[in-house]
Amino acid sequence: YWEMESAHLDHSFERKIAPLIEQSPCKHFSVFALAPQPLLIKLGALLTDKIDVQTYQLHREPKTWRWQDSESELSFEIVQPEHCSGEPALLLSLSDIVSEDRIKRVLGDDVSIWKVIVSDPHNDLVETKHHLGLFRARVRKLMVAIKAKHGNTTRLHIFPVMPVSCSVELGRSRMPKADMPWVLYDHDYQS
Repeated sequence: YWEMESAHLDHSFERKIAPLIEQSPCKHFSVFALAPQPLLIKLGALLTDKIDVQTYQLHREPKTWRWQDSESELSFEIVQPEHCSGEPALLLSLSDIVSEDRIKRVLGDDVSIWKVIVSDPHNDLVETKHHLGLFRARVRKLMVAIKAKHGNTTRLHIFPVMPVSCSVELGRSRMPKADMPWVLYDHDYQS
């Protein structure tokens, strides 16, 4: 499924979006995306941070794509693992609280789990463009820190549990020549 959908996204992007990036004088894109998180991250990586993109978040309450008039503060806390000897994993626990056991069931006990958490995880967490910018800046610095501890050739296992806009922006923050290889996970309710 993931290989087929990933190839479909690559093909659609090359056919519909890449020509606009290369030929159109308008280089601004507004992104309203809904899809499984690994595909949203891949879409962001295809868009890169080199072109002007405004990613939007679908809010559930009130039901709208408009950014909210909110002055609420949002802090993305980084939790580093006690030991960095195991295989690195990144848990982005923003929409819900996620147990480390879910990651250990997939990767085993010898894993170094890095986390991005918030004090009150929920779906409507990202209310403003400013919140999304804070996320992007925090994640970019985190990728550098993880690479410094584990090396740039080690695979980073990413477990995203976050708003769709954060998924797209995580992909856009990726530096393909500088960052570690990423392995993306999606929760399978069947298992």
